[in-house]
Amino acid sequence: MLATSLILVLLFTGCARFSPTSRSSEDLILPDSYTLYDANQTSPARWWTEFNSNELNELVDESISGNFSIQQAMARMDQAMAIARQNRSTLFPTIDYGVDAELRSTHRDEGFSASSRMQTLNTESYGLGIASSYEVDLWKRLHANRQSANLNLEATKEDLYAVMHSIAGQVSLTWLDLLEVHQLIAVTQAQLKANQTTLDLMELRFRKGRASALDVFQQRQVIARTESILPPLFAQKKVLVHELNLLSGKAPDHKRVFNALTYPTLDALPAYGVPMDLLANRPDIRASGLRLQSADWQVSAARTDRLPFLRITSGFSFNGDDVDVLFDNWIATLSSSVTGPIFDAGRRKAEVQRTRAVVDERLNAYRQTVLIALTDVENSLTRTVHQEEYIESLTKQFNAAKQTYTEAQNRYQKGLNDYLPVLTALTNSQNLERDVIAAEHDLLALRVGLHLALGGTWMESSLTAESKEH
Repeated sequence: MLATSLILVLLFTGCARFSPTSRSSEDLILPDSYTLYDANQTSPARWWTEFNSNELNELVDESISGNFSIQQAMARMDQAMAIARQNRSTLFPTIDYGVDAELRSTHRDEGFSASSRMQTLNTESYGLGIASSYEVDLWKRLHANRQSANLNLEATKEDLYAVMHSIAGQVSLTWLDLLEVHQLIAVTQAQLKANQTTLDLMELRFRKGRASALDVFQQRQVIARTESILPPLFAQKKVLVHELNLLSGKAPDHKRVFNALTYPTLDALPAYGVPMDLLANRPDIRASGLRLQSADWQVSAARTDRLPFLRITSGFSFNGDDVDVLFDNWIATLSSSVTGPIFDAGRRKAEVQRTRAVVDERLNAYRQTVLIALTDVENSLTRTVHQEEYIESLTKQFNAAKQTYTEAQNRYQKGLNDYLPVLTALTNSQNLERDVIAAEHDLLALRVGLHLALGGTWMESSLTAESKEH
């Protein structure tokens, strides 16, 4: 009677739960807007499409479906999904069965004479048992573990999205690197051809006594220096193709044709909203926040682990000496037990303290992730604006260098100066031409970096579309 009363009390008081307290973003250091804010801009969901390149679109799609880092992240998500199912199963009863059979031989002497025989008796017995066990989730401990596992699953999914977002960025940046190499090769070959033409004319002038041998040697040095630029560029071109194949899950020697040879034209900066949007758009922030919530539920589970447990068990057992009468002899049992800790040397209390420390760690990790994301966006915006100014100044410098070279060449042909000013102006002009190409590449790379910093929600739809295809 006392046990029954105790169970009823536990059942009625079991409605209480140790749920974690809700959190808000009030304690995060988030400004109302970015330093360079423009609310009128728009951007596509799949941000790399703003480069208007079918080649890049195909590369990104191929990498999302074939990249092995993404496949590993998907496998980790499947593991988390299995763990979530395991925790979900604890809310339901378990049913087990057992079957046993026994053959017993008994040897008995029928008499005391020398001619007596040993008699052997064989006895068969069979048994079948079915047992069920169920833990009543009085304090919602099992519920807390389930919530924690579900949140970890969602966090692992966000990790997958973060990998997809990163791979799209790596493909875009590598593709831009390849465009830069293509343009540098084309410009350098054009410069080499122009330098060779100048050398031919100079050698003709030398034969006519209108140029010195020093002028010829200096021009030959310019050609040799220009030629030395090409081998590293050709090597880099092959390396970048290998990297794109690797990102797509292909062998390095996979045959691939690249038709894009010039930089795409960019529109205005994408819509980057307000800093608060990062909490929803950055997969790494979403994953960090979900793991923080999971840790909160682990604290609840650890606290309830110090309270009594109520377990209900039932079973049926069947026994018989013959299979035909096995189910004629059966026993049914139903029992309940309440157990709780009395002394564990502080183990459960220490577990509560540990889980609370985990919460503190993940809370600060979440805050740091938000600040890093905010800094990434601010840095990308600042660098983009100043890179545009740099390109404008560099272009002016390049145009001035071309004019300087033209004037120096005219004065040299008229005999007003020697070849050194021409050589200096030529070298400066060709170097600046390559610098402009590199600076324009850096601006495009900064645009990719801005998109990576802003995050996005395109990954879920891409993953769903890929799943339907397979």
